[in-house]
Amino acid sequence: MGRNKCSTPTVCAHSHFTWAERLRLQGWWKGTKSEGRIRNRRVLGQLLHKSERTIRRELARGWVKHDRGNPPFEVWEYNAQYAHDRATEAHGSKGPQYKIGHDRTLCRAIGALVKLCPFEALARDFKDDARILSFIRPGTCLMEC
Repeated sequence: MGRNKCSTPTVCAHSHFTWAERLRLQGWWKGTKSEGRIRNRRVLGQLLHKSERTIRRELARGWVKHDRGNPPFEVWEYNAQYAHDRATEAHGSKGPQYKIGHDRTLCRAIGALVKLCPFEALARDFKDDARILSFIRPGTCLMEC
C-alpha cells in the first residue's frame, strides 16, 4: 500500500506569485537533469502551496511561443520572466488612488514648490521629487519666470 495523497499540505493563503515561485514553477515545468518534468497542475499546486486554478492561470500568463529553425518550428513554453513582466504591468494600477492630504510632509513640500518657479522647483533636490513633481501641473507657478 502507498500514500494516496501528497504529504505537502495545500495552503492557498497567498495566491499571487513571487519571482522565486515563478522560477521554481519554470524549473519544474521544463525539468532539469537532476529532476524530471512535472506537468501535473495539481501536484505543482501542492508543491507551491497554490490552488490548481492559480497554477493554470499562471501558466497561461507566461505561455510564450519560441520559433526555432529545426522542426518542430514552433515550441510553446512557460517563461517566468514574461509572466512576471505581464503580472507587474497588470497589477501596477491596482489599489486606491494616492490621497495627498494624508501625507503632511508631502503637502508641505508641494506647498513650497507651488510658490517657486517651475525651473527652480526642478533644480531643487528632494527625496521624493518624482512623487512631488507628479502633482504639479504646468501653469501653476505663482511667480513670473
